[in-house]
Amino acid sequence: MNSADIDNISILKDASSEAIYGVRGANGVVLITTKKGKGRTSVSYNGSVGWQVANHIPKMADAHEYSILFNELTRATGGSNFLDSTQFGTGTNWFNNSLRNAIITNHQISVNGGSEKSTYNLSLGYLDQQGILKTNKYQRYTANFSNDIQISSHVKTGYNIIGTYSKSNDVPVGIWRDLYTAPPSFPSISPTAAMVTPAITASASPSTIRR
Repeated sequence: MNSADIDNISILKDASSEAIYGVRGANGVVLITTKKGKGRTSVSYNGSVGWQVANHIPKMADAHEYSILFNELTRATGGSNFLDSTQFGTGTNWFNNSLRNAIITNHQISVNGGSEKSTYNLSLGYLDQQGILKTNKYQRYTANFSNDIQISSHVKTGYNIIGTYSKSNDVPVGIWRDLYTAPPSFPSISPTAAMVTPAITASASPSTIRR
């Protein structure tokens, strides 16, 4: 549901008011009332724009520093597979390569009105939220239509139709660990011009990595 369609929120806590909901109301009941039409026809628009930024990104070793540390570890463990640290520059910063300042936009337009006998409210909403990871994105479309009809002085009826559609590109499982463990000496683009992901480099042997 689009938050712009909400008129008020009520929380029922006492047993008497929760009784009509049976067992499902044991932990409390939240009632959400959507906006209704009233008066002459009016058109309104609500919109917002914001952004998300990753904070406290860890400072990682560059490719040259990484190769020196790798050689020290190899020497300490009695290994013989050393890297030539002079062949490495700054390499790839996988956090900078994979993160972005993400934009969030939210739009909602509504038309409502009515008379003494009938009121209506129609609203359409759209949310576009980028994730701080470049491959992450979420989009949501909402529609809400309500109509109240006063049949007589004692009888009133109405209906409310709500529709929601959303789609998302979720982040891969373990991506944050991959960003942290991917060797900086691995290029983000392979010699064949194919994109290289942190998940590929995180499992690669440093001895196979080139400048």
